[in-house]
Amino acid sequence: MKMQKKIFSDATKIDENYDNAHYNLAIALHRQGKIDEAIKELNTTLEINPKYSNVYVVFGLMSLREKKFEEALVHYNKAMEINPENIEARYQRAIVYALQQRYDEALEENREVLRRIRNMLMPHTISVRFIIEWIGWTRQMEWYDKITKKIDPLYEDAYYNRAQIYSMQGDHSKAYSDYMSYSMITKWRTGKTLLSFIIRMK
Repeated sequence: MKMQKKIFSDATKIDENYDNAHYNLAIALHRQGKIDEAIKELNTTLEINPKYSNVYVVFGLMSLREKKFEEALVHYNKAMEINPENIEARYQRAIVYALQQRYDEALEENREVLRRIRNMLMPHTISVRFIIEWIGWTRQMEWYDKITKKIDPLYEDAYYNRAQIYSMQGDHSKAYSDYMSYSMITKWRTGKTLLSFIIRMK
């Protein structure tokens, strides 16, 4: 960690207008708990390059850790205003929605993240695609695990989306288990039969 800080610090001295060096120095400082210094470097990054959208993602994460949800959303929205393809900003925004119990919005955002990840994968070879896909799915799984275990164990759409990912990964046993959890919770909440669940799967 200290080595990374030194590398990026040296880079900013070699070229004080190198936005990426200031940004990565900010990340290294943040990981060391030096928040004020990190914020200073992030602001410097924006002074050099106002279009550096990931800076706002980091600001959003800082707000989120303090449970300032609306403030975090402002930052994520700004990141996506600058770069609509910023998947990390959209992913983090979905997490905020889930924490606010705005589940429909969280689900919609998450579906858009998955759609964009799939579109990104299309031009790649199978081996590279598998690696990127695995990373993307892993992060999604972490989120769904958090929802079903800590936030709202009865949030049916988390089971549904996780089941879809299991299906894509070929883990049909876990997919079936999550689909059944989704079906049972949906029936419990709405009184709808399994037929509506099957129609939605199609």
